[in-house]
Amino acid sequence: MKQCPECKRVYYDEKLNFCLDDGEWLHDAPDTSEPPTEMLGEDFTSTEARTRTFEPAASSPNMPGPSTVTKIVSKKNSLIAGALGILLVTTLGLGSYWLYSGQSRKQINSIAVMPFLNEGGSADAEYLSDGMTDSLISSLSDLPELSVKARNSVFRYKGKDILPKAVGAELSVQGLVLGRVLQRGSDLALHIELVDTQNENVLWSSDYNRPVANLVGLQSEIARDVATKLRAKLTSAEEKLVTRNYPVNTEAYELYLKGRYFAGGKYTEESMLKAISYFNQALEKDPAYALAYTGLARTYMNLGHVWGFRPPKETFPLAKAAISKALEIDNTLAEAHAVAAEYQISYEWNWAEGESEIIKALELNPNDAGAHTLYGTYFQAKGQFDAAIEQRKKAREVDTLSPLLTANIGYPLYYAGRYDEAIQYFQRGLELDPNFAWSYLWIGQAELENGKTDDAIKNIQKAIALSEGNVRIAATLGYAYAKIGNRAEAERIISQLQAKSKESYISPYFIAVVYSGLNEKDAAFEWLEKACDERHPYLTLMAVEPVFNNLHSDPRFQELKRRVGL
Repeated sequence: MKQCPECKRVYYDEKLNFCLDDGEWLHDAPDTSEPPTEMLGEDFTSTEARTRTFEPAASSPNMPGPSTVTKIVSKKNSLIAGALGILLVTTLGLGSYWLYSGQSRKQINSIAVMPFLNEGGSADAEYLSDGMTDSLISSLSDLPELSVKARNSVFRYKGKDILPKAVGAELSVQGLVLGRVLQRGSDLALHIELVDTQNENVLWSSDYNRPVANLVGLQSEIARDVATKLRAKLTSAEEKLVTRNYPVNTEAYELYLKGRYFAGGKYTEESMLKAISYFNQALEKDPAYALAYTGLARTYMNLGHVWGFRPPKETFPLAKAAISKALEIDNTLAEAHAVAAEYQISYEWNWAEGESEIIKALELNPNDAGAHTLYGTYFQAKGQFDAAIEQRKKAREVDTLSPLLTANIGYPLYYAGRYDEAIQYFQRGLELDPNFAWSYLWIGQAELENGKTDDAIKNIQKAIALSEGNVRIAATLGYAYAKIGNRAEAERIISQLQAKSKESYISPYFIAVVYSGLNEKDAAFEWLEKACDERHPYLTLMAVEPVFNNLHSDPRFQELKRRVGL
């Protein structure tokens, strides 16, 4: 039993270290007697009973009447009387279970779940610590009015010693969730702490020891416990939200975590194919696992979109089937609607349906940085640049330290022809990650359109070196050579791309880019037609992409815009 030295409030939860009323550190109470169980009508020897949030009196049939309370108080000292008064106020619903920091009362409404430490150090168990972190972020993000930092921002701290106050300032959050995972054979040991970033007090901590076979139940329990400590009381609907990310089958959950691990890794074709394999294995174990379907759909789309390892016509239909299953299983899953939105905009070119799905995703989870980013893409494709900038800024608020989401704010500015402003955001991305290839590419693109051709070539070459020869970046270099009149180098890159296409997939879109730079319109349209036939997602931005400005007056360009729904 503990007691606050200032307000004298008594606590029976040994895990609490500070007073919930005034923030003072708790001391051992002078009287170690337990509260009388007849006073509350339940067994107060359990941790659950001591820490639960009390219901209003009307819902507590065992609550004693005034005469009973008077008899009890008369038999106990004033300390117990004071504790009883506080408990009665809580029971009557006149107080709320808010987490306090220091001497000022405030509710924790912004948090970051830091990467759980893999205490055993085994690389084979890394998917487990990373996956449990990811899952907890996803679960807590579903809670309304709770701001949760996205994965990219927190994983920048992985493997580093952190100071909660400094991290809180960098991420603009009031609380951190810290965890350590240790796997010993078939057993798991997990320690979780909730820390106030203002004064670095541990607000709550707990240890969990479970067999690996109970991993699903453990993760649900952790999500519920953390959410409960952040909220006065979870409604049944909110409890369902924070625990629904976990399937019934533990093997399915482990396989899903492995899929997430490889899907968010180095973004190589090999890692994505591994992720697809693990997601499919998870679905074999649990065919009703909606999140595994969304992971599968997103990975299929990445294969045929940003990274361009496979033709979109090969991968996007597979994504569509997975999206349909996810929404059929759980139509309230924000992630499923976000993936559906990307599919509709990037492949079907159904702009109205895509926007509808984005809105649904953001209504269900306002913390979805990916949905805000996609909404930015939607607006910039339509030339609504201010709206696009606003959405990109919202995405960055969720994922503050992401070099991609920081640099992404510059893209609508680039399409609007505001090149100097765009470069400022691209450079901010490099401040977060000096080796971020896409920032160098985008700086080079903006400099090229701004007439700074020598600097542009150098930055695009730097991007190629850092990306290990990414096809899109190589095509941009070819376009840059064409723009400055170096026809031989531009044609050499075209030849390289065509030769490579005989060994692996190269989108016709990239070859069209170089031909447009050479102002060979017939060749550019020939390859754009091929890209349109395979429904390449980059065509969604063709109306605002400066690369194609010289083609706008051609009726063939207007026909392509019509086919893409622009």
